[in-house]
Amino acid sequence: MKAKLFFIIFAISLSLFSAELSISTPPANVQSYVYINGRLSTSGFSPFYISRLPGGEQNIDIYYNVGPFNTMVLQYRCRIFIKNNEFIGLKFLRNGGYIIEQRYTLLPEHPHGNPPGHHYGNNIPNPQPSPVYAYSGMYPEVFNSLCSILQNQAFDSNKLAISKDAIRKNGINAYQLKSLLSYFTFDSNRLELAKFAYPFMIDPQNAFMITEAFTFSSSAREFMEFISY
Repeated sequence: MKAKLFFIIFAISLSLFSAELSISTPPANVQSYVYINGRLSTSGFSPFYISRLPGGEQNIDIYYNVGPFNTMVLQYRCRIFIKNNEFIGLKFLRNGGYIIEQRYTLLPEHPHGNPPGHHYGNNIPNPQPSPVYAYSGMYPEVFNSLCSILQNQAFDSNKLAISKDAIRKNGINAYQLKSLLSYFTFDSNRLELAKFAYPFMIDPQNAFMITEAFTFSSSAREFMEFISY
């Protein structure tokens, strides 16, 4: 009786951790670290496969080790919802966005999960990808809160400290950084924040957008020279 009860509990627990996720990123010559809901899930090189994943909202952060001191820098971020017994194929783009290339139901009679791309619920053939495009960076609610806080700060020095802490922990995209710079009074402080934020940008190829936030062309030129190294 106890053995049967244990098996039932074990089967139920497996059904709650049966979602699967495939993650691919643009080619990189450095190791990646994949965090899901704040915990390191896997590391290495793309693509990544995560099984036995609990259904629900998944916050995905991917970091690279860069520089001589192996500094962890956020490269990609997104938030998706995955159901129990579901497989999702997630692909990050160079611009920081992502595509959900595949989404299908796993066969329920395989409690340990199914190899991605092989088994589908109700014997449904592999569906054609239906890409869902999204853009990542600092989460909108976090970014809006940050802007509200900066708006109530009188001194650029306080704005710098607050902005750096938020960017370091959350990452940022070019459009968001350009908006943040508008809250600063002096170009010198805008330039300092732009240089600091550049390694944390998820779309560094769009950094040229930031030059419009500077008052003086000399500041814009200095920033572009900084990112060209």
